[in-house]
Amino acid sequence: MRCAICHALYLLPAYVCLNFSVPAAYSQSLKFAALPGNKPPGACAESVPDEFRFGKDRFSGRDLSEPPHLCGDPAETDRREPAPLDLSAPFEHPKDPVEQELIAAGAPGAAISEARDAVLDILEGNNACSAWYRAKEPDAAEIFRSLFYKVDPQGPVYVQKTVFPGDDWQTVQPYVAWSRQDVGPGSTITLNAHGAFFANSAMVLEVRSGGGPSHYDSAQLLDVGGYTGGTLRARELTLLHELGHVIDLLPLDAGVPGGPQISTRNTAEVLAHCRAEVILRSNRKKKRPPDMHGPSLSALRR
Repeated sequence: MRCAICHALYLLPAYVCLNFSVPAAYSQSLKFAALPGNKPPGACAESVPDEFRFGKDRFSGRDLSEPPHLCGDPAETDRREPAPLDLSAPFEHPKDPVEQELIAAGAPGAAISEARDAVLDILEGNNACSAWYRAKEPDAAEIFRSLFYKVDPQGPVYVQKTVFPGDDWQTVQPYVAWSRQDVGPGSTITLNAHGAFFANSAMVLEVRSGGGPSHYDSAQLLDVGGYTGGTLRARELTLLHELGHVIDLLPLDAGVPGGPQISTRNTAEVLAHCRAEVILRSNRKKKRPPDMHGPSLSALRR
């Protein structure tokens, strides 16, 4: 067991069992120009140019016929006038540490980043899905933005088909993702490198409940909530489900009796509130699938 309280996303046929880190502030400096003849604070003038010995000080209206800032006159203070803002300076955007890490992770990071952007778009909007999350946690979008990601290259590879007496059988897909329950901002979502977040199919390994030899069968399609594995919709649903556990919106569905059934109900609950937004965002963001033969999946948060 990987953690004290965690859950993992596992997938059963025709339904999904989801047995399943602050932007730096930018600054704009102000440039100030001292009035002619003035010294820095605490300094004094030995003399004042003749052109400044007459007229009135535009700040105080005082007669300037005598030097205003001579040595030995501690009552005088320096006056400075702000210059216009330098708007030609380049604007420095706040940095997103999670996004920087995903960019550095190559192809798997790109797949996660695309799904993360789509989910952020949902959570920051005014829709039924975001309202459901905000009802539990008003800062749900910011908590999701703070989450980091880890890819598990050692995760299960095969769909396990268990055959029971009487020829009844059950299949369980490789887990898709897992995260800890009710942990809040800055936590990590772990994704199986061989699960339906990245892959759309897997080989079947058939085993018998009473023992005996096992054998490999043909490949089977993977899915998340009815959405084909490796698609943006499957990835969005995975991340939304995991956020539900992070903020304790969904009940624990791993390491408890009936975990797979609870996880299936959790997925159905997410879809009940978010299906329309998942479909809408994925339609807007259709892109060429990333090349999963890029940098090693294990490069992400090793």
